[in-house]
Amino acid sequence: MYFYHFTSATAYNSITSVSNTWKCEERQPQKQSWYSEQHQQGFYVTCMSPTQLSAKAGRKTGGGVSNATHVFVFNLNVTEKGLKKGSVNLQNTARSISIKHVGSPGKYCINNIGISKQEPYIAFSPEERIWSGLVEDMSRDYNNNDKVVARMIAQSPPT
Repeated sequence: MYFYHFTSATAYNSITSVSNTWKCEERQPQKQSWYSEQHQQGFYVTCMSPTQLSAKAGRKTGGGVSNATHVFVFNLNVTEKGLKKGSVNLQNTARSISIKHVGSPGKYCINNIGISKQEPYIAFSPEERIWSGLVEDMSRDYNNNDKVVARMIAQSPPT
């Protein structure tokens, strides 16, 4: 399944500053809100591609979606069924991560877990890092199925 991280040109340049890798850092997405209202620190993504986002969904999804100029596309070995449970753990020889449904519509938080928790960046494999660039240049080939996206954004995050 494809996941998308929307960002500014400055953040895009920071993430791609090291050749052959993306420096995807866990961050606090709600810097201006009260501590009790904040989401957990993490690397935030959505299941909606640029062409699948409406203006309303973009504002609610966060991560600078409504004014983003760039997007990162990830292909993670996750199923719709797995995400219905609330979170999925992915492990390989390089790292362990958790993908957790944290908000509607289609908002997910990715965190390092286990021994990987000590790493400063989330280590996505070359096979998982599909594409990055300007939002308007992203191919529709990287869209998730519209029916799957509709079902995923209709789900409320587990409490």
